[in-house]
Amino acid sequence: MMGLEVSRMNCFTLHLGNTEAILIDAIQLRGGPRIERGVVPVAMELEEGVADDPDAYPLKIQLRHQKLEHLTAWRTNAHSERGGIDAAIHSGRDGERDTEPVLTGEEGSLKTIRAKYVIGSDGAHSWVRRWLGFEMEGDSTNAVWGVVDAILDSDFPDFRRHCTILSQHGTILSVPRENGMTRLYVQLPDSMKDICLTDAAQVVKIMAVARRSLFPYTLEYSYCDWWTIYRVGRRVANHFTYKQRVFLGGDAVHTHTPKGGQGMNVSMQDAYNLGWKLGGVLRGQLRPSVLATYESERRPVAQDLIKLDTSMGRVLAGETMSETPEVLQVYEQLRNYGSGANICYSPNILVASPQQSQQHLAAHLRLGMRFPSHPVVNLASAITMESQSLLPSNGSWRLWVFAGNVVACPAQLKRVNSLGEKLCALTARLAALQMLSTPFLEILLLYKGRVEEMEVSDFHPIFTR
Repeated sequence: MMGLEVSRMNCFTLHLGNTEAILIDAIQLRGGPRIERGVVPVAMELEEGVADDPDAYPLKIQLRHQKLEHLTAWRTNAHSERGGIDAAIHSGRDGERDTEPVLTGEEGSLKTIRAKYVIGSDGAHSWVRRWLGFEMEGDSTNAVWGVVDAILDSDFPDFRRHCTILSQHGTILSVPRENGMTRLYVQLPDSMKDICLTDAAQVVKIMAVARRSLFPYTLEYSYCDWWTIYRVGRRVANHFTYKQRVFLGGDAVHTHTPKGGQGMNVSMQDAYNLGWKLGGVLRGQLRPSVLATYESERRPVAQDLIKLDTSMGRVLAGETMSETPEVLQVYEQLRNYGSGANICYSPNILVASPQQSQQHLAAHLRLGMRFPSHPVVNLASAITMESQSLLPSNGSWRLWVFAGNVVACPAQLKRVNSLGEKLCALTARLAALQMLSTPFLEILLLYKGRVEEMEVSDFHPIFTR
């Protein structure tokens, strides 16, 4: 998987339903909002006169709880290649199908809520984006892809790995899934863009394209759990925010082909970027003006993603030779882009400009980039850990002190401990905030040296709490 060389996590495949359940359980355990289903927006208003008041709730949203008859069971199109299916394979507990619609609240009822902010992460056909009147800019035509989740019968040796398969007949992307299944993304000809999604036999056409692309390897399937066709163009919204009160993220503001495998990555980066800023504003730690940096930081990333996807499309379509420097450069860009760790935000009210900083003091830490993770050893416990593990996203701010080589230079240790006195004065001014369950500020010190060369008592107490 692209970008994993900078990750401290192991790669594994987890069913999206399990992922969703884990996230919802975590939200509820932390006293977060209730997740409602079968609810659609009907109308939204913004009171312009109070939009700049940080204490106001200027947004009024009307929601409708759907009636059960208006919802249909999620179409799986599950079948075997011979036509029959084993219902038990895709049934839930107690014999109930796991594709039945779920409703929250009274069917058909309307309710109105007041909100400080609205986040529209409602997909490529975003209702929120349409309400705002924002336009998607980019390709005028859509690429056509088939997606199949199936138990494959094939002599291709690498379907249990993430693969990109290139041929003159098109591209196949494969992702190993649970229960012996594999997901195939199959590039389809434009002539298949109007294929009927309710006819399970149509998946035969998708698999026929895949077979041509995979030849001379064979490709059959014993069971197909789900399939669909989707049409997607390379587009970016002309705006990501409105009045710093309504925000859009994910597919609602950028769409592209699955070739680079970056859609969910970039969408989660959108959410994280907006989430910590909104959290800081709502906790009174940040001024609302900080929210303007969401669009200025994330829209260029989306535009770069579209450029990369276009370049990748040319490579996978065979418009360039597979061993040319241009192709190798595209794959190198994709590797660097994979984790988002190489994204560098331009100077703004959060990121100091070169004129405001002394970048030479930390040449390998570029302002505007994610703090890189490296193995470090805890002086008190002698336990090795990743520096990133010291930075949980819990609302606290961290002040890193890079102490240098305090072992070889006693004068440097003296300077560091002198800084500790000044930091004590700073934390004293924040005493009320420091007493919260999640302290406002954590101070972390990193020095060069071996554990046995220093004692905890050698450092100012501010660094050892």
